[in-house]
Amino acid sequence: MRTFVLLVLLAQPAIAAAQSQAYPPSKLTQQADASLQKATEFLLSQIDDEGMIKSDYGPDYSKGFYGGKTALAAYALLAADISPETPELQRAIRWLLSAKLKSTYAIALRCCAMAEWNQPHAWKVMKHDVSWLLRADKNGAYSYKSKHKHDDGRYDNSNTQIALLGVWAAAQCGIEVPKSYWLRLEEHWLNEQQPDGGWGYFKVPLPEKTRTYGSMTAAGVASLFICFDRLHQGRYARTTSQSQYKPLAAGLGWLEKNFVAGKNPKKGRQYYYYWLYSLERVGLTSGYKYFGEHNWYDESLKELLKAQNDDGSWGHSRRVSDTAFAVLFLARGRRPVLANKLQYKGKWNCRPHDLVNFARHVVELLLPILEVPVVEAPSGDAFITLNGIDAVDLPESLAEMLDVALPRLGLVVEPAELAEQNGGLPLGHPQVRGDAMELVERPIADASNVVEGECLLGQLIVVSHDCSSFAA
Repeated sequence: MRTFVLLVLLAQPAIAAAQSQAYPPSKLTQQADASLQKATEFLLSQIDDEGMIKSDYGPDYSKGFYGGKTALAAYALLAADISPETPELQRAIRWLLSAKLKSTYAIALRCCAMAEWNQPHAWKVMKHDVSWLLRADKNGAYSYKSKHKHDDGRYDNSNTQIALLGVWAAAQCGIEVPKSYWLRLEEHWLNEQQPDGGWGYFKVPLPEKTRTYGSMTAAGVASLFICFDRLHQGRYARTTSQSQYKPLAAGLGWLEKNFVAGKNPKKGRQYYYYWLYSLERVGLTSGYKYFGEHNWYDESLKELLKAQNDDGSWGHSRRVSDTAFAVLFLARGRRPVLANKLQYKGKWNCRPHDLVNFARHVVELLLPILEVPVVEAPSGDAFITLNGIDAVDLPESLAEMLDVALPRLGLVVEPAELAEQNGGLPLGHPQVRGDAMELVERPIADASNVVEGECLLGQLIVVSHDCSSFAA
């Protein structure tokens, strides 16, 4: 049996509040908060007395976009933690509950909005929308209408991403989705991936070359991460497994190579706000904070703040849609951090979803935190983990940072065989052993084994468990 050693810091609400006061938000965070407030006020102002976005498409629009803007705006507002009791948003939700939507975009975005709301009335709508979406794809691909009706068999990867995100959102709320669906969608995205690791709007027939670009590559990466999560949970249960899923590694490599703040890579400003939404989906599904040397959120945020209109909106001809995508980026990209995973030379990521699974466990039972960034050095008060099979040769600068950070770090995760290579100590660092009190030989799958008595700020609890609990 392989064993992890976990040093877990658990903060109760009063302690969390004290930490928040001790570490006030940065200037950039304050600017983002102010920007988000202006943007949500703009979206609320666009909802009419019936609950529909004033500029939304009518029911006779040829592509069936009817209700799409309203669903997108409601989704963004709910994701930004605007109270559903707010009169404007309440009207929009009420309108969406009874609207007879017809297109992939509108139905999938309503599903996302209902998942954010996640109330009993939302479930009936989500079940209806998921049923429609499960019947609407053709070999894992979507167009504007179900089974590509009236679209001459054409599909596109934008519709396909939005549909998948809608189904995924409902699945996270507990709506049942058959495994065959995730298999179809995974096969589609794998078949669409190009030799350079990216994706285009659709795959053109040979000998023509499909043009890959940012928003569609981000869509492909996020979609594969979702399918990976649903289909391959047990694939990386042993630390001797391959360290990366090659299609995902290729997609992330494309983003690392081509990322440019302020532009949709290889598309310029075209579909820029949709790119930001797709980008934050990658951040949410992968946990990556950096693409190469680029902090994708901070760099993009700085450019986004410069582009906001005086009335709180973004864009020009499609202000509601562009603003909603920007709000989703702002709201989702700043989620609290539960853990950092240390990236170092060698096979450092042998269980790609171990912390995703661990974070879910914490969310469901202990704390309202979701995100698990991958970093090259620890930062702030986030936890840090290792999960590779190669010995860790820490640069001197990082070792010095750990001397400062370790007294505040709450979580160190490391396979036993890696600890042996490091002299039997987590990170090969004596201070971690000094902080660890005693080994609790109980599985972490039972939350009662983690929370024993009061968890005071700075207290470390060491837990040993079968690695299969959070493998994959």
